[in-house]
Amino acid sequence: MELTLWLVDDDPVCAFIIKKIWHRMKSSGNLLHFGNGQLAFDSIKENLTQPQFLPDIILLDLRMPVMNGWEFMQAFSALYEHSLRNTKIYIVSSSSDMDDIEMSQQYSQIADYIVKPISQQQLEKILYAAVA
Repeated sequence: MELTLWLVDDDPVCAFIIKKIWHRMKSSGNLLHFGNGQLAFDSIKENLTQPQFLPDIILLDLRMPVMNGWEFMQAFSALYEHSLRNTKIYIVSSSSDMDDIEMSQQYSQIADYIVKPISQQQLEKILYAAVA
């Protein structure tokens, strides 16, 4: 499968696990890691005219420095209608707070809410859904 997956998370352990699973699955495509929402959003803005560099899937943490997951979602939503209709976002957070889960349901771009740690089965399901 040829996908572009962006991991937006400041947790190095989570990043390590997801990268390990990605490589174990022998996924072709690109996996990019951003340590906060601002870095990811800046990259989206820089690549709006080059859709081949935009993500198919974003795994988004909620608790990050600089720009957290909810701030990222507000900024992303403004661009979504124009250029990012095919991008699916999965919240991957250590928070099991019902307020966060309910808030995620307010965004049509969010496909699912996953409480960390993400398993290989969960990541496989996300990747296979993207190519189906």
